[in-house]
Amino acid sequence: MFNKFGLHLPLHRQSERFAREGVEIDVSSLADWVGAVSVALKPLVATIAGWSWPGEPEAGQGPAQEAAPFAAWGVPPVGGQS
Repeated sequence: MFNKFGLHLPLHRQSERFAREGVEIDVSSLADWVGAVSVALKPLVATIAGWSWPGEPEAGQGPAQEAAPFAAWGVPPVGGQS
């Protein structure tokens, strides 16, 4: 997961890297694992999305309404706004 999101290393390159070390892992298997971890972390993402950070205006008090940062994962925006 760190190589995928932290180092921005595509899954096909990770698969090639494992193969050079003698471990054959298909890209589809890596993709399945990324999907499973994403689903498993969804509750954590929803919790963090609901936090209020120090110095951050409350919902609706800022100069502009921003799009929900976690909408791509299906997490509803804080306060039910869209």
